[in-house]
Amino acid sequence: MSPPISLVWLKRDLRLRDHAPLQAAIAAGRPLVILYLFEPLLLNDPHHSERHWRFVWQSLCDLNQQLAPLGGQVTICQGEALAVFDAIHQQRAIGAVYSHQEIGVDATFSRDKAVAKWLASHQIPWHEFPTGAVIRGAKDRVDWDAEWQKVMRAPLADPDWQQARWLDTSLTLPALEHHKWDSPAPRFQPGGPSWA
Repeated sequence: MSPPISLVWLKRDLRLRDHAPLQAAIAAGRPLVILYLFEPLLLNDPHHSERHWRFVWQSLCDLNQQLAPLGGQVTICQGEALAVFDAIHQQRAIGAVYSHQEIGVDATFSRDKAVAKWLASHQIPWHEFPTGAVIRGAKDRVDWDAEWQKVMRAPLADPDWQQARWLDTSLTLPALEHHKWDSPAPRFQPGGPSWA
């Protein structure tokens, strides 16, 4: 029987350094899958534009160029989170999910609550790390400044890429539908940590 995987779910955190979810997933020692989902709920959201998705696509391409010499890659697909997680779990048991806690629009908050429920029903732990000092779902702002200080002064979480154990088989997932993000947009900064 194949060992379960560590699944790192990238959201707005398209970098390979100072990334606590990647650091924790690699340290867990399981075969690693890094996943980015182009979710219809966000592709169709008015808060996002073609410019946004071009930047994301270019960032993912940059990450894959950096990961190639290490033997890894970001798995990119299109679909709703629950359907994709279920498809992955049917092909290879998910041992744990690692991600940053997302802050932003209500659609992602609702999606994350549904994902948390699905993961709990399959007894899969979800390790969410703060992406900043904002506490998602907080009922008040008591002691927010102490949390801000704690997060901002934390040491960098740099993954040890030499310890990464990449999944050695491919997953069959819904492909990204045709897009027009490959061409650069004039007068806009290209996406990707290499350009940062």
